[in-house]
Amino acid sequence: DYDHTADELLAVSDHVAATRALGVSMGAGSILRVLLRDPRRFERVVLVIPAVVDSPRNSAGLVRYEAMAQASRDGDAATIRAQLERELPASARGSDAAQAWVDQQTEVFLRPGMAEALRDMPHAVPVADVEALRGLELPVLILAQRGDEVHPVSSAERLAQHLPNARLEVFDEHGLLWGHRARVRKVVGEFFDDPADDIR
Repeated sequence: DYDHTADELLAVSDHVAATRALGVSMGAGSILRVLLRDPRRFERVVLVIPAVVDSPRNSAGLVRYEAMAQASRDGDAATIRAQLERELPASARGSDAAQAWVDQQTEVFLRPGMAEALRDMPHAVPVADVEALRGLELPVLILAQRGDEVHPVSSAERLAQHLPNARLEVFDEHGLLWGHRARVRKVVGEFFDDPADDIR
């Protein structure tokens, strides 16, 4: 759950004395959970395709995770692979990089305990009260992607509305991690390197 992943994130961050953090999907939620415990723990954070904020996943997300949970319980790698491939932008499907990612993620979804996690996590939220985010004054960069039903742009927009020092970048349906890697590297790199206290 988010408390568990936040504990792990804090342990690693403390070990390496991290001042910045980037989280993707559930990782973005874990960063929020850490910041709600300690608003000054990081100087800057990047939240990439956040799935949820203070309400559970939408119907598309619930259906997706239930199907993946069943496939994980059954050891059905083919179903998991097919679902992952459907979620790739059309322009990326079939590429060596995409297939390597599908192979890697399929192994993850087949690990012991994943079926239970896939069943429970879609109902969890990282933020109990979205108004609490207004007290987080650190610079936040939020990256979203159109056409991603599991990580809707509306979640990113909700975060941007409640975080007082946030900037939202929305990428098109070609995929921010597939079709726009160079731009993502540039945006994230410049954000983390910016010495200014306020990014607005």
